[in-house]
Amino acid sequence: MLIRPQVSFVCWPLLVLACFLGCEEDRPNAPETGYISVHVYDTASEGPIQEAEITIVPGDLVQFTDVDGHTIFKVDPGEYFVNAEICCFIIFPVEYHIPVTVTKGDTVEVEMADCFSCE
Repeated sequence: MLIRPQVSFVCWPLLVLACFLGCEEDRPNAPETGYISVHVYDTASEGPIQEAEITIVPGDLVQFTDVDGHTIFKVDPGEYFVNAEICCFIIFPVEYHIPVTVTKGDTVEVEMADCFSCE
């Protein structure tokens, strides 16, 4: 009794399905993301600046830094600007407009500082 053709008939579709589901890079809508990590600190004390508003454009993604002065954005690969206004001389902000390039699986690190303590 020859059962090989039946096994092959069943195995081929399963093999193709397994490859399609398991090979993310071959899938047309596979998630391809990277990250932009931002750290904001005070130059006088070197301590973190919390609640600094950070904007990523294009996309107009807005987040605020946490108690450690950090925030992280999950974005598609591409060209972005990291924008922020950070305190300087209490009333004059430093305006940041930093270009970054994000690639799949990459984390781009950005540091920003105030010019004097704003407390």
